[in-house]
Amino acid sequence: MNRATWGLLFGVISMSITLLVGFSLYSDVYQEVKCMNLISDLTRERMDIIVSDRVPMGCFIPPDISEGEFNTLKDDIKNSNKILWNHCFNLGDDNTVNWSLIGDKLKNGIKLNGYCYDCEQPYCLCLKENLTNGLSSRRSINFVQGNQYQNCTHKSKSPFSNIAEVPSVIVAKTGAPISLSLYGGIKLTGKKRLVGAKGALYKGNTRISEYTDPDRFCTSCFYGDSSDPTTNFGCYYDCYDDEMCEEHCSCHTDKRCYNESAVNMCKNYCKLTYHATLSDMADCNSGCIWGNNRYEYRDCYSKTGQKEGCGIGRDCDGDGVKDDDDCEIYLEEPLCSDLDSKVEKEGCNKFQEFQNSVFEIGPMNYTIFKIGDLNINNRGLANAVVNLTVQGEFHGASCYNIDNYECYFDCCEEICAKHNCENNKCNEIEDSSSTSICEERCDCSTISRVERNDPFVLCRTFCASRDAFLDDVTKMRNCQKGCEWAARQYNKPEFITSQKTVDLVFVTDTSGSMDDEWDTLCDIIDDIISDVEEEDYKLNVTTYGLDTGSCVNKNYYCADDEILSNSESWGPGAEWAVKNHPWREDILSKILFVVGDEGPYKGDSINDNDKDSVDAAVQVAKENNVTIFGLWGTKWSGEIDDDLKDLFYNISEPTGGNASLFSSPSDVTKIISDAIIRGEEFDVGYYKYEDLRKNVVPTEDPYIFRDLYHNVYSNLVYIVNWEGAGWRYPHSSEGWTKIETPSGYLNKTIGLNTALSIIKDNI
Repeated sequence: MNRATWGLLFGVISMSITLLVGFSLYSDVYQEVKCMNLISDLTRERMDIIVSDRVPMGCFIPPDISEGEFNTLKDDIKNSNKILWNHCFNLGDDNTVNWSLIGDKLKNGIKLNGYCYDCEQPYCLCLKENLTNGLSSRRSINFVQGNQYQNCTHKSKSPFSNIAEVPSVIVAKTGAPISLSLYGGIKLTGKKRLVGAKGALYKGNTRISEYTDPDRFCTSCFYGDSSDPTTNFGCYYDCYDDEMCEEHCSCHTDKRCYNESAVNMCKNYCKLTYHATLSDMADCNSGCIWGNNRYEYRDCYSKTGQKEGCGIGRDCDGDGVKDDDDCEIYLEEPLCSDLDSKVEKEGCNKFQEFQNSVFEIGPMNYTIFKIGDLNINNRGLANAVVNLTVQGEFHGASCYNIDNYECYFDCCEEICAKHNCENNKCNEIEDSSSTSICEERCDCSTISRVERNDPFVLCRTFCASRDAFLDDVTKMRNCQKGCEWAARQYNKPEFITSQKTVDLVFVTDTSGSMDDEWDTLCDIIDDIISDVEEEDYKLNVTTYGLDTGSCVNKNYYCADDEILSNSESWGPGAEWAVKNHPWREDILSKILFVVGDEGPYKGDSINDNDKDSVDAAVQVAKENNVTIFGLWGTKWSGEIDDDLKDLFYNISEPTGGNASLFSSPSDVTKIISDAIIRGEEFDVGYYKYEDLRKNVVPTEDPYIFRDLYHNVYSNLVYIVNWEGAGWRYPHSSEGWTKIETPSGYLNKTIGLNTALSIIKDNI
């Protein structure tokens, strides 16, 4: 064998040894990293909900145990197994679980499984650890699902390492009410934080309990009514002289829920502090209000980028005037700097303190928190549903901008392919967070824009997206017309209104056969105005009667003016109205209704004059952007001829209108209202432009916050009677790792996990 061959063989052997050693090291490192939760959970978001008991124990004991039996077991374990004793009874700081702490709680439910003892891993809430909200509740709860840590070397030290499941069985004494608690575990990524949570317990589809206790994870002691002792502030107000009021009332003086009003809490503070001095309490209240108004002005400016309008309705300096000028100074100056009165300044500063004290759980670290308590009387299967409110920071640049739209569109396509989007909408599928998923992935916003981007261009793109009317050309164009009208308004400041302005004109036959139509028209005009104004339309109505000079003197007619002509000449009357009515400029719509039951030219039999009068009216209507709608009445002899109906269609359809029978008052009201209101698609575009115009963020700081909502479901929980289960625990000879079944039932000793499956099978 030559030297080259030996060299090659040596190289292969060396490489093999290196790979083998490397693989072995990798395997060891992988297992250790897996135990440290650095692989599966480094970047993944996680939200867990667990239903647990209220018993501060580190292991299960029967709910019917007596005080003497408890103390005997505690001593036996301490003498025989120090590790087990620490797990079960050690609270830390030289405190241990004693009978006074648990004796009155056992009967109301204690969990059979779901304990954990490795306090170094974040998914274990140990007895010696306080919750993040600072309340004194302590548990030993495992949030790890699927027993994923049982093969890790450091877990082998625990005598209960084979019971690494979330709590799934709660046992209680027969007839006793059940007292449970909801806990959450959350890990967020990116620039997001948890700011709110609320939940309920369900048995099937029936809600059996909703947490109503004041022991909520972020509720302030200053929230509520002082006259009602069941509210946090009512309890705290009565208890104020006691040093333990926060614990007694289960509330916080230094944090609030995101939806609790800071200004109301500030006023409660004033009431608590100055109730004996009414003048000082009034000054303190004023400080709260001024601080709130100034803060809201700043917040409005930060969201809109415009000073104009943000001061409307806000008195920022206490002079009784609510306008922008009084507030603008506080964009630069501290909110409370100009207040001379010490008490007013205290109230203003207290508002800021409350405003900035929102309870938050930030990103990256897995955090366990308590949500609330549940009280029920049911047994059987149950699970909890919790709504978590997460506030996320997003880039303010619009997802409908050319730089972001391709990414956003592809993301929506992907989500809709999985979820079968209804009506092609990305934001209306069952998973309500789908839009926010795509916003986060593409680093953009569906509700705001940076100031350099044209809201009109963004609005048109929105109309063509999955968020609006993708693949429906007619609806998409109506939506874009809404964008166009809104842009037309806001690009001409002298015409800006909050309403969509419309001129509505009627040209109506006044011959004797039209009495019923006149009566109906006069009765419904006010209703029509009211209906469309509810949809944000501003209507100017003018009714012309066709007559030779006497129709306005007929007291049952509501004509505003006359068109001097034959009483049945609605064709020439329409042409005159288009040319001579004082139509307003820069309005959304010019709408003309012609109403009659005879031919359009003097009511004679249909001839060329009738057709010519219709053609002439259509021509001038097109030139002046007037839309004509025809309404034909019924003659004394009944329905009009088809040839006459055709003329009503011929004057309407070329201008974009339509023709209909003048029938019941409700039908005519709907016909006229529908002609005025452009429809849902138009309004979608109109309001989208308005939103994009208002929700502008500075280019140099283009970030916004918005609330995201997540429904999180717990595992199934089996709530059973201990006597009904018939177990003895701990085992008489094998201790705390075994359950002893009653004689004749299974006639054998079983492990705890086996007991869980048997209990579940027998429910």
